[in-house]
Amino acid sequence: MVAVLIVLEFVVFPTTMIKINIPECYHQMKTTERNWAVLELPAASKGYSLMSNVRMYYQTYHAKKVVNGYLSRPSRGSGDFLKNVLLSDYTAVPGEVCISIDTAALVRNNVKYVIVHEAEQPSQAIYRPLGTGIFDVGCIIMEERSSGIKVYRLF
Repeated sequence: MVAVLIVLEFVVFPTTMIKINIPECYHQMKTTERNWAVLELPAASKGYSLMSNVRMYYQTYHAKKVVNGYLSRPSRGSGDFLKNVLLSDYTAVPGEVCISIDTAALVRNNVKYVIVHEAEQPSQAIYRPLGTGIFDVGCIIMEERSSGIKVYRLF
């Protein structure tokens, strides 16, 4: 009986593994200077999903600072910056959520790129900058249609 328990202790059962391909935009970010940060949208000031874990995996690859990373032990004020930068207000159109972005606060805090994961965001969400327009045609530097990612430069 004891021998059976010892054998069972060392048996390795197969586990399901997934392969996560790193999108091209993260390869390009890896090769640039390291003194700036990234904001990825959609973002939540609390509550994490599988996609936020995948984005943290991407961060280990590109090694840039991220505004909305995962905190294992968040403090009371850990989400305050994100709440102050992403201001939700509901517009007159039913079902549409407008999220205003304080781009000046992002620039002051050395956030150089905003990455929008269009496949993950609710279809009714619209991002609108306060002040300087970041979603203009001239600010987009990369678009990966296969991954549903758009990258915008702030400065």
